[in-house]
Amino acid sequence: MSSSDKGSVLVVGVGASRGLGAAIARRFAKGGHPVVIAGRNAEKLAKVEQEIRASGAKVVVVTGDAASPADSGPRRHPSSIGCRRPARLG
Repeated sequence: MSSSDKGSVLVVGVGASRGLGAAIARRFAKGGHPVVIAGRNAEKLAKVEQEIRASGAKVVVVTGDAASPADSGPRRHPSSIGCRRPARLG
């Protein structure tokens, strides 16, 4: 992505409560992009959320299992968050 995309691209990261998913979310947030982070561990997601907010980026948290039909229906799937709540992202 170019620097002209800064802030205009919404990044959705699943598995973002730890490891590579969290690192990718932090990196995009550091670059000024709003992020949606999703994962199964609410406590770990909250820590990643705090770090991202501290960097000044906007973030939305979705707790659940993307592989579970109960957690990943069209109204709950992380990729739909930006479509439903773009003005409230933050």
